[in-house]
Amino acid sequence: MILSDEALLSEISTFEDRRYDAMIRANVTYLSTIFDDGLVYTHGSGTRQDGADYLRGLAAGEGVYREISHGIDRLVRLAETALRG
Repeated sequence: MILSDEALLSEISTFEDRRYDAMIRANVTYLSTIFDDGLVYTHGSGTRQDGADYLRGLAAGEGVYREISHGIDRLVRLAETALRG
C-alpha cells in the first residue's frame, strides 16, 4: 500500500516523536531496536559516534536531552525512500 504524502508525513512525524521521546528519556532499549547497525550519529557540534557508542553514552548520562523538535514540514519521495526537510 502506498501512503499519500500527507499520511506518510504524519507517520514519519509520529515516528520521530517516539524517537525523540526515547532520547529524552534515555530509553536505550527502544532506541537499540530502531537504530540500524550501521548508524552514525552526528551531534550538533559535528562530533560523530557509531550507534553502539551513542547508546552507551546515552545510558551513562553523557548526553542529556531536555527537549528536541523535528520540525518536519516537507517530504521528498525517492522510490521507496522518503526524505524529510
